Amino acid sequence: MGTLMIELRDFRMDDADSLVENGDNLRVARYLREIFPSPYSIEDANWWVSEGYKLGDSRNVAIDFEGKCIGGAGLQFQQNENRYSCELGYWLGEQYWGKGIATCVVTKLKELAFSEYEVKRLYGPVAGGNDASIRVLEKNGFVLEGILRKHLYLRGTFYDEHIYATYS
Repeated sequence: MGTLMIELRDFRMDDADSLVENGDNLRVARYLREIFPSPYSIEDANWWVSEGYKLGDSRNVAIDFEGKCIGGAGLQFQQNENRYSCELGYWLGEQYWGKGIATCVVTKLKELAFSEYEVKRLYGPVAGGNDASIRVLEKNGFVLEGILRKHLYLRGTFYDEHIYATYS
């Protein structure tokens, strides 16, 4: 498969319909934090592209594939004694799974975190059972630091949380 045309960019108002198309899917939301709406409505998308993605101490970006927003990714900066540590996260519409896109997105997030911010440790928490995300992180040089048993309660189910990290 040649070079993927992936860009990480700011969200735009015209991304709202695509966010609903890709995000309103229980298989997409299954392992995401419950702050991610499910069902995902046009109101949710409009709020996100107008102001939501700019809130908090984070950098949230649209995943643009061939000119279309197909998901989102972000860096959540930590505070105080953890200020050199940063959490990454991402999601893609189901039709884009298994194409190498998530691996490319994490590569770009890793480059962004280490080159533009004072990040020394980048970590990705993954719900147990989300083997595809574990493979994506491992392909990007992340190593398993630990497993927190029954640490996550997502949409009515308990999951172990696997903590993967890489370092600058």
